Amino acid sequence: MFSFIKRKLLYRFIIVYFYDDKVWVHTYDTKNLQVINSEAEEFENEDNQTLSGEIVEHINKAQEQHTRSYVVTTLNSLGQGIIPTCSATSFSDYSIDRRYIYNICVDNLFTNFVSKIEINFLQKLFVKTGIDLIFSPFIILKNLTSDTLASDEVKLHILYTSENATLLITKDGKYIFGSFFKTIEEKELLYTNYEENEEDDDRFEIKDEFEFEFEDDELVFDESEDEIDISDNELDYKQELDLIQNNKLFAYNLNQTLKEFYSKPIYEGSFIDTVNIYSEEKIEEPIIEYIENELFLSVKATKIDFDSELLKLIYKEVL
Repeated sequence: MFSFIKRKLLYRFIIVYFYDDKVWVHTYDTKNLQVINSEAEEFENEDNQTLSGEIVEHINKAQEQHTRSYVVTTLNSLGQGIIPTCSATSFSDYSIDRRYIYNICVDNLFTNFVSKIEINFLQKLFVKTGIDLIFSPFIILKNLTSDTLASDEVKLHILYTSENATLLITKDGKYIFGSFFKTIEEKELLYTNYEENEEDDDRFEIKDEFEFEFEDDELVFDESEDEIDISDNELDYKQELDLIQNNKLFAYNLNQTLKEFYSKPIYEGSFIDTVNIYSEEKIEEPIIEYIENELFLSVKATKIDFDSELLKLIYKEVL
């Protein structure tokens, strides 16, 4: 009964997204699980260690206008992942030290973890506005894929955005593997320089001893320098160059992720059958062609509204 009454009230959710040197603030007024008003503002934010005065003023003003308001953001840093168990004694099996992470068990399906460094940084970043809810993209992807768990196929699910990709692999009703990586080259949005803290070194490093090479006429990766080699084709527009670069970076990181998955003895015999991609934007053909032609996997692309999916999670937490 109390939850029913809460749904009838007016709420304001202020969602903050970080994109390189820009910050997007999406504001939603909702009542009875329905959006009755929304707006989006884009801000320049060259200093990625603090929020500009303009952003702070905008968020605080939005909060002051409603009694029931929540500031929300999502994790977009590399210091996050999943462990396919909720057993606290299994963390060491996956080279994760619990002293340096925050973790939650998600519906008894898997553990979602994030570096304490990242959470502490976000709390400092929002010190002048406050931060109420922080969501992991793994939870969003889990909600998108929960209806597919009944299948006995090994499926790769990808939540694809303009700047990062979240991966979950499912088998026999279980989430068995997860990964998060960038799809564009950019400066660090959050503090992720773990090397400055000696005690934190190698906590999220992928142990990689599996030999793998990938090369073809369109995608060439120079792993010796950890950089992606772009061919010297003459392009008229920077946007076209960025598109090619981003596709290559996605392909490279996807390759590395699958290499890690297949190299682990625990997943021996788990060969991926299909790939489901969820994206707010239309998936570029080169990405689909790469997965189908180079990885020999069938692809199903589904268009989603990222904010709508995030609002579903917010409702669960607040209402």
